[in-house]
Amino acid sequence: PPGKKCKCIFWANIDLSGKQRYNRMMNVARKFVRFSAPVYLKVTTPDSPQSVSAIAKDVSLGGAKIIFDKAFMVERENMFSLFLLLPEKTLPIAGKVMWIKEYSDRKEVGMSFLNMPDAYKEDIYNHIFKYHRGEITKKWWQM
Repeated sequence: PPGKKCKCIFWANIDLSGKQRYNRMMNVARKFVRFSAPVYLKVTTPDSPQSVSAIAKDVSLGGAKIIFDKAFMVERENMFSLFLLLPEKTLPIAGKVMWIKEYSDRKEVGMSFLNMPDAYKEDIYNHIFKYHRGEITKKWWQM
């Protein structure tokens, strides 16, 4: 009403920190639930036939956070051939680097899976269900 002050807080007026804005953006952009289920993998670049061993810490049906040795050379937008080493089978998947975080002893790389067949998504889900079932029960409401 005219002359009365309203104590309304609108979302647009809330100042978010950089980390909060980043997290909000990532939550909006993320299409798949992440599971804290380690998966071993081999990685090759188009330039080299040699493979590098790595471990994926957070895995989703659309990508993974992969831990590399500090010396591993990687840049944003690089393309890689990933070979997820599941106990039952190896899944060859194309990947693209989305982000990189460097630490004193390692690099964490956010990799997006490209054109992954639905059968591979099912294999990853079944692996998580079989070996890391607690992750699925913790996150069932996000799926």
